[in-house]
Amino acid sequence: MKQFLEGVRYMHTNKILHRDLKAANILVSRTGRLKIADWGLARPENAKLQRYTPTVFTLWFRPPEILMGILKYESSADMWSVGCISGELLNRRPLFPGKSYVHQVQVILDVLGTPSPLGEAAPGDTTNGKALGFKPRNDAEAFLKRQRHRNGVSWSQLLPAASEKAQAFLGSLLTWDPKRRLTVEEALAHPWLENAPPLPCNSCS
Repeated sequence: MKQFLEGVRYMHTNKILHRDLKAANILVSRTGRLKIADWGLARPENAKLQRYTPTVFTLWFRPPEILMGILKYESSADMWSVGCISGELLNRRPLFPGKSYVHQVQVILDVLGTPSPLGEAAPGDTTNGKALGFKPRNDAEAFLKRQRHRNGVSWSQLLPAASEKAQAFLGSLLTWDPKRRLTVEEALAHPWLENAPPLPCNSCS
């Protein structure tokens, strides 16, 4: 995980959005060196650009703001995918295995709970559709309002075998509000990774 985040840091430091981070795009050699693959959807992060395409990220790893049709997003979108990958490694199966666009939103709602004020949100989550910058897409806000209230699931319930630090790490990445997600620098400094082994040397093959 630390190697993966170092790769993401290199991308984000150089203002590159990968936009398709997923477990299948992480390659690990027999000597333990990790590489991030499949750059077909990658784009420069451009603060002046008013819109990106919303048809990015494989569905199971797609951030909720993009599912809801936002056209201006930042590196926090990649960090949602980082959280999904971390959860899949800890859970031994995908966290949000949606079968369609609508079902993908529903499985996220089942875990994170309904964002307020559309319903009682998960603890500490005070965001709502407008605060997230959601744009109308398939009447996204109306869709959320039609959803039954969900309290969400605690990470300790979802991942009982994971440490408290690992659960906190996931909770800090998988949030409705992109602005509240860990940056890659914050993720690398998270207590969950403080005892991570040294990275393989660059000269190793």
